[in-house]
Amino acid sequence: MSILSEFLPRPAPSPENLRRAGSIEAPLIALFDSSVAAGDALRSAGATLWREASPGVVILAPLPGLREKLYAAGAMLVVG
Repeated sequence: MSILSEFLPRPAPSPENLRRAGSIEAPLIALFDSSVAAGDALRSAGATLWREASPGVVILAPLPGLREKLYAAGAMLVVG
């Protein structure tokens, strides 16, 4: 029997390192009707794409006011 090390939890950063890092925000995940709709919305909102998880599902860099801009640009759901 072998241990699958890729499934073992990673060690968490120390509290001291987290304090020095400043504020840390989670990325936004947005859901759109299609990849085309997502691309158009990201351009109009000025969002930075980190990854397109699947067609219409995007992971974005957090920015102030981005959630509202994405909804205004046609996002069905935005989770941060």
